Amino acid sequence: MAKWLDRNVYTQNLRNQSNSPDGNKKDAIDQPGLKEMTLKAIDILESRSNGTGWFMMSEAASIDKMMHVLDYDRALGELLELDDTIKATVAKLKAMGTFNETLIVVTADHGHGFDVMGSVDTQYLNAQKTDRKKRDAIGTYQNSGLSQYQLTGNLTYSEGVYFPSNWDPRYTLFDGVSANPDHRENYQVHKDGPRVPAQNITPAADYYVDYKDAVTGFVVNGTLPVNNEQGVHSLTDVPVFAMGPCQELFGGVYSSIDVFFGLAECMGLSRVNADGVTPAGSGSTSSKSGTTSASANSSSTSSKSLSQSSTANNSSSTSSKSQSQSSTAINSGSTSSKVGSTLSTVSSAISQSGAASQSGAASSQSGAASQSGAASQSGVASQSGAASQSGAASQSGAASSQSGAASQSASAPSYSAAGYGQRVYANSHDGENEGQRWTGW
Repeated sequence: MAKWLDRNVYTQNLRNQSNSPDGNKKDAIDQPGLKEMTLKAIDILESRSNGTGWFMMSEAASIDKMMHVLDYDRALGELLELDDTIKATVAKLKAMGTFNETLIVVTADHGHGFDVMGSVDTQYLNAQKTDRKKRDAIGTYQNSGLSQYQLTGNLTYSEGVYFPSNWDPRYTLFDGVSANPDHRENYQVHKDGPRVPAQNITPAADYYVDYKDAVTGFVVNGTLPVNNEQGVHSLTDVPVFAMGPCQELFGGVYSSIDVFFGLAECMGLSRVNADGVTPAGSGSTSSKSGTTSASANSSSTSSKSLSQSSTANNSSSTSSKSQSQSSTAINSGSTSSKVGSTLSTVSSAISQSGAASQSGAASSQSGAASQSGAASQSGVASQSGAASQSGAASQSGAASSQSGAASQSASAPSYSAAGYGQRVYANSHDGENEGQRWTGW
């Protein structure tokens, strides 16, 4: 699909594409956006579920795609479209009378290391003749001023949305990622379509600066191997936003897979024994294989949950432009377990290699002890020796923790938290510490 910026501002880019979905080779100039598709999907699922509930994921996938090609303006457009979609979804749920029964979760699955460092005077940059002089157009710290995306221009939108009124102002953002191919940069919107920062001009995969991508700009040497024509994902925490029933399950710092366990717990999908008791450690993970498994008996408890998810990518930076997002919606139904209807937003777009972070404070769930800012959920045991990333819990089926106690691995010796106030060393490679207790709490 065409990006939001091309569908709504630079519409000439929809021409001469021969991409009509009916195959008649005409141009697809009337493409729906994420908001329209999401609201229509809710109507269809609501009518077909007959009150039993449903699940839906609505993903703003092009935030990630545009970050890969260093097209930050189009990534911003996609991000703001997701924001508009979430707002419209909330309004729709209120009109349907299901908002108070709906859990909304917004997160992402990785980041790109994007950030904003200052501002750029593009008029000065374009007037300079050498690369070194063009770089003087960048202002940082006290030399950085406000951008003019909202202070100039005459583009208008429906009330309550925050798209720029001017996509091509004189003063723009000095922004970028840390892992990129060789390219040119002028910090200005590309009006003729998504960027192509590097081109392969040899028979092998050997990418060079695409001069035409930013003629008025200057060369930025890449940091990636020369067989990479795009940016890559980064190891950065991403936020998880939750609103509605069970929102308390998503506080703290934890592994990205625990978003799933939080949704499963909210909808009552935990495995239950014949005596009706949910066993400890009903969710299990294996960090060695990189896979995760969780058992759920959908016939034993099923919540009437309407869940919608949206994913926001924040790349750990202060700028919303860095974010890549996806959205998910759930509504699974019948007897109410923990919540009436659940709208849950689950990941995609830009974010972190395996860890989701929110609110800074660590949280431990279902009786599991959390350590060093990492949260473990549903009695999942984490394995020794494997370093935990960005404060998120690393999980593995090899090390065991008892009855919902979380174990965390960082560096040897590894240990399990067995109750509050003591640390029992387990599976240590350091014989001196093996089996000893640490009672400093």
